[in-house]
Amino acid sequence: MILVAVCDDDNIFRKKMSECLTAMAQVKGVDCDIESFCDGQDLAESVKNGVRFDIIFLDIEMKHTDGLKAAEEIRKFDKGVLIIYVSGYSQYAIEAYSVRPFQFLVKPFDLSLLEKYFDAAIDEVMAEDLNFRYVDGKRNYKISLKEVLYFESDLKNVKIIFANETRSYREKLDNIEKSLDQAKVEFWRIHQSYLVNRRHIVHTRYYEVEMSNGIILPISERRRGYIKKQYLAKLNKSTVE
Repeated sequence: MILVAVCDDDNIFRKKMSECLTAMAQVKGVDCDIESFCDGQDLAESVKNGVRFDIIFLDIEMKHTDGLKAAEEIRKFDKGVLIIYVSGYSQYAIEAYSVRPFQFLVKPFDLSLLEKYFDAAIDEVMAEDLNFRYVDGKRNYKISLKEVLYFESDLKNVKIIFANETRSYREKLDNIEKSLDQAKVEFWRIHQSYLVNRRHIVHTRYYEVEMSNGIILPISERRRGYIKKQYLAKLNKSTVE
């Protein structure tokens, strides 16, 4: 699922843009969820509260919080989201580059150019996807897998452990393990209750691992052989390299 935000205070334009993007995503065969905002502050607050969009189409000129101010706030919490600015005035393009846009689209936009930029953004998101997406209630979230220390099973919920925070949502750890099987960030199932980020393991013993936050997690008896094999394989590979 690719998460897209369209932020524009023109209701007609915002609706047209969302409809065009939905149709383009269907043609490309991409599962895409589009959320609309009529004010930059609302969008920035959503990102501040943990929603991680993959692509944002952001109008620069809005009555309340304009796109440039919104982008500055967004970048404090999400430095990787691809921002495509939309404006009726091309002179804003230079100013917009201070908050690292992916592209700049001038109103009224050309459909072929919109499709070109959207396709390029989707390709970049999918090619460099180091993120984990989950749904909690009716909200979609995206987090960086590199920042996850480990996932912990907690009855019917799963805790996502970061260095400075913990999140929780309803899911089975088995399902998360399957979804991360081909992920670019490697996770090891060391226990029925723990799925750990290999890069955050600072020390491995036969029966436990120490994580980068100082927490000691047990390795279950039946998984000790597998973890030892994985650890030695990585050690041998790094020695050869």
